[in-house]
Amino acid sequence: MTPVQSLLSFIADQQLPSGGFTSISTHKSLKHSYQTVFFPAVIACLLAPLNKYSTAKQITGKIISYLLQQRSENWTWNYWNRTAAQYQHMPYPDDCDDTFCALSALQLHRSHIISGEVLANTVQLLTSVELQEGGPYNTWIAYDLTGTWRDMDFAVQTNIAYFLSLHDISLPNLDGLFETACRQKKWDSKYYPQVYSILYFLSRMYKGKYSKNICAFLQASQRADGSWGNMLNSALALLTLRNFGIENNDALTWMRAHLEDAYKPWPFCKDPTIHGKAYTAGSAALTAAVCAAALEPLHISKKVTRSYNSSLVPAIISTVPPIFQKQAQEVSARYLETSAGYACTQIVYDTHKALGQPKAISGAVLSELAKAQGLGWLAYSLFDEVIDEKHVEMVPLAQCLYRYMLAIFQTYGSRGFNAEASEIYTQMDSAQQWELMHCTMPQKQLPDFQAYDVLAEKSAGYMLGPLALLYHLGFEAQSKEIIQTKRFFHNFLIAKQLGDDMHDWSEDLKAKRLNSVSAWLLDRTQNHLEELFWDQGVSVFLIIIRKHIHAAESALRLNSAITKPSHLKKHVDYLKNMCEITTRERQKAKDFLSHYKRK
Repeated sequence: MTPVQSLLSFIADQQLPSGGFTSISTHKSLKHSYQTVFFPAVIACLLAPLNKYSTAKQITGKIISYLLQQRSENWTWNYWNRTAAQYQHMPYPDDCDDTFCALSALQLHRSHIISGEVLANTVQLLTSVELQEGGPYNTWIAYDLTGTWRDMDFAVQTNIAYFLSLHDISLPNLDGLFETACRQKKWDSKYYPQVYSILYFLSRMYKGKYSKNICAFLQASQRADGSWGNMLNSALALLTLRNFGIENNDALTWMRAHLEDAYKPWPFCKDPTIHGKAYTAGSAALTAAVCAAALEPLHISKKVTRSYNSSLVPAIISTVPPIFQKQAQEVSARYLETSAGYACTQIVYDTHKALGQPKAISGAVLSELAKAQGLGWLAYSLFDEVIDEKHVEMVPLAQCLYRYMLAIFQTYGSRGFNAEASEIYTQMDSAQQWELMHCTMPQKQLPDFQAYDVLAEKSAGYMLGPLALLYHLGFEAQSKEIIQTKRFFHNFLIAKQLGDDMHDWSEDLKAKRLNSVSAWLLDRTQNHLEELFWDQGVSVFLIIIRKHIHAAESALRLNSAITKPSHLKKHVDYLKNMCEITTRERQKAKDFLSHYKRK
C-alpha cells in the first residue's frame, strides 16, 4: 500500500457515519472534540484530485451527502454541525467561510448540484453581505452588518474567490485586495493561526504578478531539514508552491521520512474562546488529506518526466541568451506549461503519428520543430501581453523568442516551406495589426470579423510545425495533401478561437477588448448582454463552431498523407466535447438568470 493509499484508508476510518469528522479543539492540555461543517468541506476539496482512488470517492461521496444535509434552505452553512450541542450552546450565524468551502466541494464533486437557482442564491447572498459593491464581503451572514457581526477577513475572501474561480469569475475588488496583500506580504486572518493555511487557500486561484512574493516567503521560511515546523504546515507550504509551479524535493523528502506525523490533528484554524482561553482546532483526517494531496505527485512523477514537455522548457531557456533566461523561465510557466501551450507543441508529434510516423523524420527533427512551436507560442503570447496589458518590458524577450523560432524553421524547412512560412508570418502580423486597429475600445464602428478567417490567420503559426513535416516529406505547395492540411488547421483554429471567445467575451469586454462574440452581442444590443448571449448567442456560435469542426474533419478524410487520423482528430474531438459542455451550461445559465430576475 502506498503512503497516499494508507492516508486515504486512515481518513475513511476516521469518517463518522454521518459523513463528517471529529475535530479536536485544544488550549495547552485542555481538549474538546467537536463536529463541524468546515473540516469535511475542506477535506472534500483537498481530495478532489485524488478521485481516481476508490477510497477517496467513497469518502467524498459521504461528505457531499453530509454537506447537503447541513445546508440551509438558502444554501448557506454554519461552522457547527446543526445537530451538535455547540450549535445551541455556542451559536454562530451562518458564515461565508463555511458556505463557500461547502459550495466549492459541491462544485468539485457534484457540479450538477450547483444549478442556476443555486448560483442565483449565491449572487444574492454576496450582494447581501458586501461591504462595498463588488466586495470585499462580510464574514458573517447576519442581518446587522454594523455591530458585533461586522467583519472582513482576508482568508474568507480567498475562499469566496476560489468558488467563483471554479466558474471562471474574478472580481476586480478581490483581485486588488489579493494584489495589495501579496505586494505588502501581509496575509492576516483572525480565524487561522498559521499563515500556511491562508497562503494555500490563496494559491488555489491567485495567479497575479506578486505570487513570487509568496514563493519567496515560503522558501525563506523553510527550515534546514526541509520542513516548515510540522507536518501540516509543511504539506500546506508544499502544495502552495506547487500551485505556483514550484516543486520542493527537500520538503517531499522530509515528509516521506516523517509520515507518522501525517496522522495527527495539527492546529489548522481557531476555535471559540472558552473562559478567556484561546483554542485552536485540528483534525487528524484533515492533516492526512493535506498530506495525501501533497504526496500524490510522487506516484506520477515518472510519467511526468517522460513527457517531452518537461525537457522542452529547459531546452527553450538554454536557447536564449543568459540575460533573458530568468524571464523566459517565468513566462514558460505562465504560457507553455499549460494545456493550451502543451497542445501547441504536441501538435508536431500528433501530426507525425497521423502521417504514420515516417522514418524520414528523425526524433531530432521532431524535437526541434516542437521547440520552434514553443518559442512561437511564447513569443505571440508575450506580444498579446504587450498589446493588452502594456507590458513593454516583455518586448525584447518576445523579439528574441520570435527570432529563434524563425531560425529553427529556416534550418529544418525546405525552400517550399520557407516560402509558405513567410506567407503565414505575413498573415499573422496582418491579423494582429487588424485586431489592434479594430478590437480595442472605444471604436466608432464594430469590427467585421470577415467570416472569421482573421481568427485562423492570427493563430496560423499553430500549423507551422505540421506543415514543415509535410514539406520535409517532399509534398509541394499545391499538392492536395498540403492544401487539405491547411484547410484542416484553418477550420480547427476558427472553431478553437470561437470557443475561447465564447469563454472570454465578458472579461475581454471589461478590459476594453472586443472579440468575435462580444462584437456580435454589441451589434444586437447595448443592454442585457448576458441574457442575449445565453439565450441566442450560444446557439449561433455553436452552429458556426460545429460547421468548422465538420470542415476540419472533412479535410482530414480527404488528406491521403494522413494514414492515422485519430492523432489529429482528438484535437477536434476536444472542441466537440466543449460544445456539449457549453450546451449544458447554457441551460444552467438560463435557469440562473430566470431565478435571479425573480428575486
